[in-house]
Amino acid sequence: MTKMTPSTHRRETNGPMWRRIADELAAGIARGEPAAGRALPTAVELAERYGVHRHTVRQAFGRLQALGLVTVRQGHGTFVTDAPVAYKIGRSVSFRENFNAAGLAVAGRILDAEQRPASADVAEQLGLMPDEPIWRIRSVSEAGGMPVSTAIHRVCARRFPRFGDDLVASGASITATLAANGVTDYERLKTRLSSRLVKPKERRILRLFEGAPVLVSRGLDGLADGTPLHLVESVFAASLVEFVIEPDLHDGRITPPAGR
Repeated sequence: MTKMTPSTHRRETNGPMWRRIADELAAGIARGEPAAGRALPTAVELAERYGVHRHTVRQAFGRLQALGLVTVRQGHGTFVTDAPVAYKIGRSVSFRENFNAAGLAVAGRILDAEQRPASADVAEQLGLMPDEPIWRIRSVSEAGGMPVSTAIHRVCARRFPRFGDDLVASGASITATLAANGVTDYERLKTRLSSRLVKPKERRILRLFEGAPVLVSRGLDGLADGTPLHLVESVFAASLVEFVIEPDLHDGRITPPAGR
């Protein structure tokens, strides 16, 4: 590709240089140059090629990431995004099953865990008294060696006094942790899905650019009789997953979508 300079660019377009770089890179990606999963040239290489500052190239990368065309892995580079993993949301769904089905090895770990009084909203959703102690645990889940989601889990500390330790021992598996505490069958009672821009702490955990889009799943897990057990808010890198709602059949009727 011919090296561009700021003066050359000003003769050809009135738009900002980062936009021109982003457009040219997007056009290359559309042609399969580079192919899905392959790395783009580094910010240093592109800055030299276009005769601009690295910050300008990072703005272009940010634009491509916002469009879902690339995924930034801090410390590793910027990669053309593969097709997003179909993340099925039904009455019984798990991170591990979804990514294993896509042929990706998964892993999870706990970032922090503490007991604290339940807020009024959390207490209401978990069926607790206000200020009753709960576990608040933050985790990160990886697939194929990449962080895909970070979640905050909340459960009643009185009912699950060892939940934090058990979750660490299970590799952040909610299913295994609940089973270790005598709950062998549960389901998603409610799920809310939304999208927004990544927050600073999430950005560091998920290795995203500032301003990157994320998908948010807020769920309440419980027993079949409606008893709430586990409140979770999960934040996913938007370019890596695609939520697929799959209503379940129950007693011959279609029930609202839910997930685990």
